[in-house]
Amino acid sequence: MVEQPSSLVPLLRRYDSEGGCHAHEHAQVLFGWRGRLLLDVEGRSLRVDAGSGLVVPPGTRHAYRADGQAQVLVLDTPVDAATERLRRFALPTGWA
Repeated sequence: MVEQPSSLVPLLRRYDSEGGCHAHEHAQVLFGWRGRLLLDVEGRSLRVDAGSGLVVPPGTRHAYRADGQAQVLVLDTPVDAATERLRRFALPTGWA
């Protein structure tokens, strides 16, 4: 049995230039608050800043580090239909 997050409490997390790399069995919804978080999600370079957000699907290996210092609102979510609907808000390929 895979353990899912027990509650949907967003956390304001702080990141620095050291970063890290991991994967987890739950989805994560990231909303930029301050600074810029640089990510590599399955070989794709992405960023989250105060004007953007990102859904990291469950089981997806992702590396991250801040460009200086960053604060990101992180919501660890159980895998369900609501999380899949969030993915529909991603910009089409080629949009800035």
